[in-house]
Amino acid sequence: MLLRTKSLPAPLAEQVQHALHAFNERCPQHRDRLAALDTRNAIELTKTWACSHYAIDLCQRQPQLLFALIDSGDLQRRYASDTLAQQLKLILAKSHDVASFNQCLRQYRHREMLRVIWRH
Repeated sequence: MLLRTKSLPAPLAEQVQHALHAFNERCPQHRDRLAALDTRNAIELTKTWACSHYAIDLCQRQPQLLFALIDSGDLQRRYASDTLAQQLKLILAKSHDVASFNQCLRQYRHREMLRVIWRH
């Protein structure tokens, strides 16, 4: 991945470099995919990791979430005002008990939190 840390203050550049190293250590199966990010996504990931420890942790714990968001185009897409409610309704309809409801809700929250952090 072409990291764009030159414009970052030294502590943030170091944080991003550390996050990249930790990601590659924790998720070696995703190393090539991360390295192959296009310039726009590499810049935005750098910014996201520079600004949010939560995003770093989430990407390291659930790298498939990061790549699903990239693949979906939702990181660049502006949602209509009712999109979140519609998506959540569809996702929660798949749950059959309290545990699966809670898990679906958590996953959706993580997905959308990463998306919001990325977009700001």
